[in-house]
Amino acid sequence: MSTLVPKRVKETPASARLVYTALDVNGPLEKEALIDETGIARRTVNSALAALRERGLVEARDHPVDHRRRLYAAADQ
Repeated sequence: MSTLVPKRVKETPASARLVYTALDVNGPLEKEALIDETGIARRTVNSALAALRERGLVEARDHPVDHRRRLYAAADQ
């Protein structure tokens, strides 16, 4: 886990900060795991991921086993 939250994360909505923190703490996660981990709605997770990806803070990766699924990770991981 990073000791400092990037300033660009602090400038995002609270839901995006929560999603970023979940990714920073847990490493790459699928969207379903993010929903379970954060307790926020799918639509809100989608918006948070979009905001974070737009700022270059989160990246989407191919799932190593199922290429139809995606993993999301904090960009520095």
